[in-house]
Amino acid sequence: MTQGGQCSHIQGTLNLVMSQHDVRIANEIRSMPCLLKEVTEHENQHVELNKAMLVDMQNLMNARVKTIIEASLRLPASRRADLIENWAQQNMEQEIKAYWSEQNKRQMALDTPQEYARVAKRCPAEIHQLSLRLKRPS
Repeated sequence: MTQGGQCSHIQGTLNLVMSQHDVRIANEIRSMPCLLKEVTEHENQHVELNKAMLVDMQNLMNARVKTIIEASLRLPASRRADLIENWAQQNMEQEIKAYWSEQNKRQMALDTPQEYARVAKRCPAEIHQLSLRLKRPS
């Protein structure tokens, strides 16, 4: 696009990456096959929720970047970068934090008394064994 002898082109893509999903299973559970399976499956639900959230957030942020770039086109070329930079510094972080807050609520919704009761019902002997092991004084 040419404006007053200046040529400008603005394009933007935002890439969000979670370097790894760190799932840690307590050592006490590793020797209990039923409980290990159930806990691993439960923790994998958290991982899948995070992966889906990253896709959603990626789409949301890319849409916001596109909207900001389109809004910047109404400004003189010399002010476009300022608008985009100000949004990136002031608003993008807040939007991501708000989305993470919602994500944390979704994660907590997986950790319900009903879920723990389901696991206990599936592995009653191992739950009992674990309970005894954890009650022993060190």
